[in-house]
Amino acid sequence: LIIAVFITSCSSWLDVNDDPNNPKELRLNQMLPGIYSGASFYFGYNYMSLGYITAVYSHHLTTRESIDQYGVKGSDMENNWSGLYAGPVRDLELLLAEAEATENTIYAGIAKINKAYVFSQMVDIWGDIPYTEISAGIDGNFNPAFDDDQAIYTSLLALLEDAIADLSTNITETNN
Repeated sequence: LIIAVFITSCSSWLDVNDDPNNPKELRLNQMLPGIYSGASFYFGYNYMSLGYITAVYSHHLTTRESIDQYGVKGSDMENNWSGLYAGPVRDLELLLAEAEATENTIYAGIAKINKAYVFSQMVDIWGDIPYTEISAGIDGNFNPAFDDDQAIYTSLLALLEDAIADLSTNITETNN
């Protein structure tokens, strides 16, 4: 009887099933550092980032050295492509969805500006890319349609206008 009471009462004083390192809800202020870190990793100039790879190819256009001398392979671009969609792009979509669901216009504006930046860089590098169906992988569709680069740029400009409106709305609300 004592053992039965002890086992059934454990849940009230010993809560070992809640992992403090894996929160169950998104915290908007904790998502941005990971997004910035991921974007800077892929767009920066560290080894095998897009900055490094495009510098190698640009350098190759002006010299007679072999691209192989730098150790760059075609799969490195593919790794950056999939890494961007699996990392910063996915996280920006989550941040934007959560910010809009909680009506937090500051984080919605920040997410839209960063989304415009990340996608403008991706379009500059690859041209036509998946944009309108980017959440398709999350939904189970792993073959999203590629959008025209001009249409993406037009959409990004509209996204920036929305971001400015989000940030302006919040400023006027806090000043009144």
